[in-house]
Amino acid sequence: MAFCGKCGSQLHENATFCANCGASVGGPAQTPAAATPVFTPPPVITAGTPAHYDEAKGFFGSLFDFSFSSFVTSRIIKFLYVLGMIVLAVAIIIFVVAAQNQPNPVPLVAIIAAPIVFFLYLILIRVQLEILIVIFRMSEHLSEIAEQGRRRV
Repeated sequence: MAFCGKCGSQLHENATFCANCGASVGGPAQTPAAATPVFTPPPVITAGTPAHYDEAKGFFGSLFDFSFSSFVTSRIIKFLYVLGMIVLAVAIIIFVVAAQNQPNPVPLVAIIAAPIVFFLYLILIRVQLEILIVIFRMSEHLSEIAEQGRRRV
């Protein structure tokens, strides 16, 4: 395998130019040991920085960020899921208790239907929260891709 002498990225077979930096591959192919090390500076936290760099702001810093450049939702998603489970469990218990005052077949149907309804709504809550997290992760990844594009130019 050949590596670029300028940026250290792996070259394709029979490449005459590096696909990463555009440098000419004039001499013999270099091995990774002979390749020049590439210094990558630490990320600078700016308004367009991905959300995983927002730990520097802290929870309350992100909560009161009026520019919405840092997200708090990805930090509290577990809490929201547990809160949804608790609210759902209380609602199911109230449903079963209220069904006990109804005519004869309703309490039995409520007891049978309660676990089914609980798990169906729990799945619904989980899917909605997962979709929300996927949207936030897409935002993070798109920010990283845009930043990499800015660095190459």
